[in-house]
Amino acid sequence: MKEYSGPSQKSGALAEEAAARYLLALGMRVLARNFRTRFGELDIIALDGGALVFVEVKYRKVSGFGAPHEFVTRRKIERMKKAAWTYIERYKLGDAYMRFDVVSVKPSGIKHFENAFA
Repeated sequence: MKEYSGPSQKSGALAEEAAARYLLALGMRVLARNFRTRFGELDIIALDGGALVFVEVKYRKVSGFGAPHEFVTRRKIERMKKAAWTYIERYKLGDAYMRFDVVSVKPSGIKHFENAFA
């Protein structure tokens, strides 16, 4: 059975690729992409100096309903935190400094919200 890869999935994948390139250009090292756990998926995991960075990528073609980063809900934040702890436990990184960033992607450009939530 073939999985459906509709326009939103393709747009999301392109946005994640653009975000990864952006983070690389900032000097970050991308460790993983689309890391799946039972709590959900982490779009990008990167290393920024000594910080382990968990990145949520949000894309919107139009901003009539709000900016992409405004769609990171409290529920999503909690799921990201649980998924991040799963990654940390799996790779035995318990002493790592970590932060959560959001990369907002629109056709007009990229905005990076470093340390978007704790």
